Amino acid sequence: MLKHLPNLCTIINLSLGFFSIILASNDELLLAAVLILFASFFDFLDGFLAKVLNASSELGKQLDSLADLVTFGVSPAFLVYQLLINLPQIYSPYSNYIVVLIPIFSALRLAKFNNDESQKNNFTGLPTPANALFFTSIVFYLESTSFSLIDGYNPYGLIISLIILFSFLMTSKVSFFSLKFLNYGLKENRLRYLFLSLTCIVIFVTIFMNLMSLTIAFIIFLYLILSLVNNLITKNEI
Repeated sequence: MLKHLPNLCTIINLSLGFFSIILASNDELLLAAVLILFASFFDFLDGFLAKVLNASSELGKQLDSLADLVTFGVSPAFLVYQLLINLPQIYSPYSNYIVVLIPIFSALRLAKFNNDESQKNNFTGLPTPANALFFTSIVFYLESTSFSLIDGYNPYGLIISLIILFSFLMTSKVSFFSLKFLNYGLKENRLRYLFLSLTCIVIFVTIFMNLMSLTIAFIIFLYLILSLVNNLITKNEI
């Protein structure tokens, strides 16, 4: 019975992604964003339980990818689309359809991951959940702070640019470090410890500056920067 727990968590993840789409379609963007955040917890939990219970299976692997495509590919794309159509359209209204890049590149990223056994300690390309959480956090911030009141600034162009950039990063050959600790040695995990330390600082700063709703976006951006810097250092060492 316990061996079915990972798949149950995956199904909950998928269900939360589905209901997030429904809520976003009704313009309940805040609650839709919250469901994606909750889904990310169950996405972590299914992998954790599969390892602890030794319940990994090919079915679970494929189910996890299908759930992730819905929750971290389709759901955030629909969320961002609903946000964009509510913003002043500084480009053609057809620009809103750029959100289709999120599920397309998420699907490509997940397919590549399933067929690459080397992605254990590092990921090739930005992980799909990280991409989803970044945009979910931005939507949550803009909705919770009434973006129309933010000094008259229209984030439409910035969001479009970020969608293109992050979609490219998902299928790029950039190496992103995993947060899994195989041991707790400082030398082998210095990048992970640095990330966790800076994450604590980011959390403190966002609380102090009353930007808590952007905390996850800042953490994902930190993860991105550290990974890019690590790629440059590694490349120079070769």
